[in-house]
Amino acid sequence: MINTATELKELAVYAKLEIGTKTELSTWQADNSDLTNLLPALETNLRALGITVQDLSELVVVDGPGSFSALRLGIALVNTLKAELNLPLYTISTPTYLAARLGGQQSIDYYLLKAGANQVHVFDHNFNHLEIVDLNKFLEQDSVIATPLTIATDFTEKLNSSFLDFKQKIPDARIESLNAERWLPIADCYTKMEQNRILNPTIVMPKYFKNPLG
Repeated sequence: MINTATELKELAVYAKLEIGTKTELSTWQADNSDLTNLLPALETNLRALGITVQDLSELVVVDGPGSFSALRLGIALVNTLKAELNLPLYTISTPTYLAARLGGQQSIDYYLLKAGANQVHVFDHNFNHLEIVDLNKFLEQDSVIATPLTIATDFTEKLNSSFLDFKQKIPDARIESLNAERWLPIADCYTKMEQNRILNPTIVMPKYFKNPLG
């Protein structure tokens, strides 16, 4: 499973061994490190499980929405592996992936995904895309301030700083932000992701934010 769609990047390998199912996970941050991390992470995880790339039986990738720089390398890798190994390739959307990693611990009112500068893409609880808006403008709406809200976030450092500034300025605002620090271990979410993934019969086409969101 490869996720380069969010600020926290992940590459996980699941293996069914004689001792049971085991997961090896590598994580890193920053878009410009994907190129140097993806292949070494795959090799390290396979080696830790005592298997090779030829032992893989399927591929899973988070296909967006996301930025061009975030998505392109992870998806390029799974497309290459699919072509070389003739493996089934599954996709999962970014909001659905976030929901799985949060484990349904509580209802989520909005998903806020980075959109460049201080803007965010706003999805409702059913993952419908509502708007692209400045984070401060979204937070300062009367309907947001007056209502207890739980938001799942994929904030950059700049966006997180803006959110913390808002919380200091309006301490009575009842907004809980669930970021990557609140994610469940990926092994605990595998069944949930299996239920929501989609088999991709051809190569994966990334859902870039610059394209229309469906």
